[in-house]
Amino acid sequence: MPPIKRKKDIYRVGAGRGDIKQKLAELVTAADPEPEITALLGLPRRPVIKALLAELMAGDEKVKGRLVAAVGRVAAAMADENLDAARDLMRRQIWNLNEDSGGCPLGTPEAMAEIMANHDVMAREFAHVLVSFITPGGLHLNNERLMRGAVWGIGRLAQKHPGLVADAAPLLARMMDGPDHELRDLAATALERLGREAR
Repeated sequence: MPPIKRKKDIYRVGAGRGDIKQKLAELVTAADPEPEITALLGLPRRPVIKALLAELMAGDEKVKGRLVAAVGRVAAAMADENLDAARDLMRRQIWNLNEDSGGCPLGTPEAMAEIMANHDVMAREFAHVLVSFITPGGLHLNNERLMRGAVWGIGRLAQKHPGLVADAAPLLARMMDGPDHELRDLAATALERLGREAR
């Protein structure tokens, strides 16, 4: 009988960089991404999430949805095994979105939202941060693409936990008068999802 793995073993690098890179390549090219995401769940959490986020920040819109979905699933699995590790991951993403970090982490708001959509505790603890990203005077994002990501994220979380992002409704409504048609469409979708739950 094989020895029982300790929790810390889950985070040890047990797969080579090449293994993870190969799985990511399969994820973005496969006809059905679900088996590839399942395969990623069998690899060590930290290096997989690091690789997924690095690819996500490269800004390839064609594959972003698959990467975001994979981040959400792998990070939720991490949270099930080690909640503090998942909290640290979320805090790092918040820092990355801070102007002082010096980066432009495309896809980060979407990834955070997908993690929350896949894990109830993460949603309860961090949903207010997602709303703060679109709140003047809060952690407001000044980059157009990041703002779109935050609004998409609110819409995504509204599908699973509408009550946690209900405070975003008036902020989303104001966006409907803005010049960015893509942002307007995303805001309309988020409002619709919140509205369906309110009726």
